[in-house]
This record gives sequence, C-alpha cells and structure tokens, in this order.
Amino acid sequence: MWLTIWAFFALFILGFVGWTLLILWQQKKNWKAFAKKHKLSYDPGTFMGSPSIQGAFNDRNIYVYAEALQTPDARSQRYVNVIEIHLGGGMPTGGVVATQELKNFVNSLVFDGTFAPDLPEWSGDYLLKVRDTKPAKAYLTKERQQVLHKLFATKKITAMFFFDEIEAVLRIQTPLPMSKPGQLEKIVKKLSAAATILQPTAEEKKTFQKHVLKAKKKALADEEASLDEHDEYDESDEPQETETPRKKDTPDKPVHKTDTNKKSGNTKSTAKKS
Repeated sequence: MWLTIWAFFALFILGFVGWTLLILWQQKKNWKAFAKKHKLSYDPGTFMGSPSIQGAFNDRNIYVYAEALQTPDARSQRYVNVIEIHLGGGMPTGGVVATQELKNFVNSLVFDGTFAPDLPEWSGDYLLKVRDTKPAKAYLTKERQQVLHKLFATKKITAMFFFDEIEAVLRIQTPLPMSKPGQLEKIVKKLSAAATILQPTAEEKKTFQKHVLKAKKKALADEEASLDEHDEYDESDEPQETETPRKKDTPDKPVHKTDTNKKSGNTKSTAKKS
C-alpha cells in the first residue's frame, strides 16, 4: 500500500520535473532564435534558470527576462516573464497608466493628479496617475488611450506604461513562458507597434520641449544638491586634528650613577675619590 503511494508520488515528481525541463528547453530554443533573427544579445541563464534578451529592436531598447514576484500572502514567490521597451524621453509631464495588479506600485509613486479618459471602452479598473493633469491630457490622446486599452485588455498580461520628461517604459509581465515558435516575436511586435504610437511625434517634441528642459534642469539641480550634501557629510565625519600642547622645556638634572649594596642596605658612590 505505502510502497504504491510512494511510487506514484515519485512518478508524479519525475513527470513534473521532466515537463518543466521540456518547457524550459523550448523557451530557451525559441528565445535564442528570436534574438539571433533580430541581432539581439541572448543569455541562456543557468541550467534550471530562464534566459534573457536585450538589445535594440526597431531602434528602441528592449529587455526580456524572468522576474520573481512575491505572492499576496508573502509566503512564497511566483515567476513571470517580463518584456520592457524603452521609448526615451520627451513627455510633457510624469505619469503612469497600469492594470489593477500593479496598484501597490502605482500608489507608491508621488503623482497626485488623475483624470478620466474620454475613451468609451476605457475601464474604471485601469490606474492612471499623473504629475500635471493639463499636459498629461494633451499627451494621452484618444489614439494612445485606445492602444493602452487594447494592451491592458489582453488576457494573462499585466501591463504598465510609465513616462516622464526623461524616460518612458512600456512593460508587460505574464506567467506564459512564450515557449512556442513565434510567440515571443508576436508579443514583442505588438508592443513595438504600441510604442510607436505612444512615442511623441517630432511636432509634439517641439511643443513639449519647455517641459523637458525644465525637468532636466531640476534633475541637474537635485543631483548637485545631493553631491553637496554628500561632501558636507564627508567633511563632518573627518576626525579633527588637535595639536597637543608642548611642555615647557626644563634643564636636564645631573644624573648620579649609584650602586646598591643589598646586604648592608648602604649606597656607595661609584665616583672615584680625588
């Protein structure tokens, strides 16, 4: 009886490990083929670890990798695959648009403004926070709202679009291993097409230029202030050298050489009698 149970349990474990290794092998194989096709850097990772990809895809930096996330009960971790496309800067203000699963991260940001997009199909579950409402409304046109809605509505995907004057990142995470041939490329191309629409046009960049310059000046000033604080901290930590006061010079006393007679307790002078 017990032997049968243990045998069944062992077979189940071996089958699960074998299936996991097969999926991982297929993932590495297809991710490597995608990287080679688009001349991207590919890292196979460890034997039991996921691979990663980075490089330039359609003139934008792309990163594909696995990430460990803590479960809601904080007792364990689950792994998701992440795709990030960096759009660069040029936005008129800072903001974030994300799906409900990223609520904790969105709430940790210092953006206080928000507004309801005028897209009819826009879901109330989507999170939207911005630094300044007026320039954010000018940037998030209906076309861009539509692109984000289509991305956010995709099944088994958690998505976020973070942007400010200096940098913008379009990111998705999914539990899917994307191990089937062409699966990774299909998702990356979809994200890249969305990034093209989300990226400001040349005309918009001219309009947003004053906001970008203001943000860069502020970032530079903050960096200089941080360096000044660091320098002051270092100086305050240095031990102060104190000069020990010198004693007043006194003339040397004459030294008399003596010999102690322990038996009699008498002290005899070693100087010769003249």
